[in-house]
Amino acid sequence: MLPALRIVMPCLLGAGLLAVYADPLIAMVRLWDVSPMYSYAFTVPPIALYLLWTRRRELRQHAPRPAWVVGGVVLAAALLMLVLGELAAIQIIQQVSFLVALVGFVLVLFGATHLTIAAPALGYLLFMVPFWDVFTEQLHWPFQNNSARLGVALLHGIGVPAYREGTIIALSNVTLEVARECSGVNYLVAVLALALPLSYLRLNGWRSRALLIGSAIGIAALANGLRVALIGALVHWNVGSPLHGPFHVLHGLFVAGTGYVVLFVGLRILESRQANAAEMTSTPAVPGASSWSLTTVSVLAAACWLLAMVGTAPAAVRVALSKPLDQLPSQIGGWTRDFAGPQAMNAPTDWSQADSQILRSYSRTNGQPATVQIWYFEAQGKDSELVNFQVAALHRDAVQRTIPATSGTAFTANVTRPQGKVALFWYEIDGVPEAGQYAAKLKSLWTAATSGRSNAAAIMVSAPSTGTSDDETVASLQDLASHVHAALGKHWRAELAARQSESAKHTN
Repeated sequence: MLPALRIVMPCLLGAGLLAVYADPLIAMVRLWDVSPMYSYAFTVPPIALYLLWTRRRELRQHAPRPAWVVGGVVLAAALLMLVLGELAAIQIIQQVSFLVALVGFVLVLFGATHLTIAAPALGYLLFMVPFWDVFTEQLHWPFQNNSARLGVALLHGIGVPAYREGTIIALSNVTLEVARECSGVNYLVAVLALALPLSYLRLNGWRSRALLIGSAIGIAALANGLRVALIGALVHWNVGSPLHGPFHVLHGLFVAGTGYVVLFVGLRILESRQANAAEMTSTPAVPGASSWSLTTVSVLAAACWLLAMVGTAPAAVRVALSKPLDQLPSQIGGWTRDFAGPQAMNAPTDWSQADSQILRSYSRTNGQPATVQIWYFEAQGKDSELVNFQVAALHRDAVQRTIPATSGTAFTANVTRPQGKVALFWYEIDGVPEAGQYAAKLKSLWTAATSGRSNAAAIMVSAPSTGTSDDETVASLQDLASHVHAALGKHWRAELAARQSESAKHTN
């Protein structure tokens, strides 16, 4: 019976761990499926398993020495991250928590030595967590600009007339733009994700590994300029599609493909130079060493399934405003409600899962129109996050402005220009205004951790763009935003007063 348990219990442990983290892991896989940047992540878990498989002999050389205290602390930290991520509806924290939990399990089952040996495989799993766009976001514009510059230089080199202004390339018969999606940055992460395990497995010494990785990434970056030049030349000669060449072979994946070619050719060259290097000798496994403790695995498996069945975190308290949004005043400062304005909610991101929302049209005495949109979340959740991955596009070209206070203190909002409009938008987390997407996330996390609430609102005021200078429009919207914030503050204060009154009743 014991040999069967040694097969069944690890399977139950793994299944229990996946059950606990089912929601964040499913959300992560869904993002891989819809995001071109993270489509490579489907290969990360198999590669990580292979990295671990290559270290199996080293793992067998050492008897397990479970680090109960350190491992327990790490597991407790992972559980805390999971709970806070659930309360604040921040799935990135939950997804990173999964990796922290894996580290904790290795420490509790095997010890620090095994963790050190398995570290490359565990560290590589970071590539599957979708937070790399935080680091690559600032690279898009310089890569767009440099790709356009290199592309035009190559076109001139083969005699094709072209004129560049920023990322716009004018040819004799068409005008091309190196758009953000065509910067090639997204595919550099995919090249790096493959270069790291290949260099680790096949090369010795950090210099050879750094040379291979640097060459692959550098050539892939230059390949985007070559791609732009090829598209321009083919368009000039009327060959194939004017967008991505014949059969779309010059799509953004061309960048990753070029990087992969350089990666494998470079690997071949560097491997040939190390052909005479001595192979690592293996040491026989420690006699009688057990790979893990059956009791420990059983306890961890039971704990995982218990957490999966009872839930890993209490749900955030739902907080409804005591004054509904439709009671927003028809007169806000110098702005009067216009009942003939637009009736359909419209925003460049998806807040459709909000518990309540409102659209109001206002106008000033001089006839200037404006639109106020508010989305209120009683509690953020898996499918109703205030700041989701779509919000990044809204913040991309936004500029923060200080909004003078009608009452109280001033606050900061974002100025952006979506769909021919000028707009100001900001967030309010439990009544506190925030402009930045990460600041809003952190504020949600703090509120969830300290009070168990994740109620929040997104507010946007907008007006048609004049097409020339929007300074006056922005100034008018700042005035409207200030009055909207003050009016909405009465809803928050009424809700807070009701909450404090209810708390006082329970205390007495």
